[in-house]
This record gives sequence, structure tokens and C-alpha cells, in this order.
Amino acid sequence: MGATQWYVFTGGPCSGKSTMLAEFEKNGFRVVPESAGAVIAEAIAAGKTINEARADEIAFQYSVMERQMNCERDLPPDALLLLDRALPDSAAYHAYLGLNPDEIMVHCKRNLYKKIFLMELLPFQRGDARTEDARAAENIHQHIKETYQRLGYTIISVPAMPIEQRFLFVRSRL
Repeated sequence: MGATQWYVFTGGPCSGKSTMLAEFEKNGFRVVPESAGAVIAEAIAAGKTINEARADEIAFQYSVMERQMNCERDLPPDALLLLDRALPDSAAYHAYLGLNPDEIMVHCKRNLYKKIFLMELLPFQRGDARTEDARAAENIHQHIKETYQRLGYTIISVPAMPIEQRFLFVRSRL
């Protein structure tokens, strides 16, 4: 596909991505939700718990990857969109799980994202859909950073600070 007008918001669990993107959505920006959330919502609708949905973490991550690939394939490349994670995040999660991310990395080169905003981790809080602990969050965060760097992206690191300041920091860099 090539170059897009898509801005990716990424980072480990508990980095404030969803909160940041909700703020942008309130300010009129189009936000593409995280694929993992949709996979979990479908599992819950089918009567599973979050733990059951993520019991086989490898199968869960493959489902997320497939959903993200389909999502990005269907997005208009010239639309200014804010993505809550992107396909390289799936490669990072695969690496974190000890799987070979190379197959996904090939697909990651199809879309060129406009900018990558890496949300620095906030103090860890366990959430409803979160199965990781603080140490895992840090490890995943590092895999995400390395994956985007491996793909040649310049990462804009968004410091841990109050949401209003984070919003202004990112908004000035769009």
C-alpha cells in the first residue's frame, strides 16, 4: 500500500494509550480501536471470561494479528487516523512470547505509518482486560520499541505526565 496518514499510539500495557486516544476522539479525531479489545469483546459476547479468552495466549495473539491485518487492509490510506496499536505491535507480542515475528514483519512493511508515538509507561494498574503484571508490561514495552526501530521508524517518546500535558505534547507533533 505504501505511505499512509496514520498515526500509531503504542506502548506496553498501562501506558495510557486508551486514555490519550479518548482525549483525541473528544477533540474530533478519528480513532481506530485496538484489535485486542475487539477480540476480547467477541469472546465475552460468546460467553467466555477474559481469562478464558486469553487462556491460550499464542492463539489469542494470532487472532489479534489477523484482525489487525484485516483492519489495516480496509482503512483508507489518505485518511488522518489515530491507531490504538498497529500491526508491528503484533510482531512485538510474538517476540515477547518467544515466537518468530519475521512472518509478521513482512506484512508490517506494507503500510508506512506517518508517525509512531510511544507512550511511556505509567504506574502499573491491573485492568479488566489486562493479564500482564508490571514486569511483563516493561518487557512488552521494550519489545514494541525495538520492533518499530527494527522497521526503521523514528519513535516519538511521549513522557509520563498528566493527560492534558500529554495531549498537548502529542497534538503539537501531529
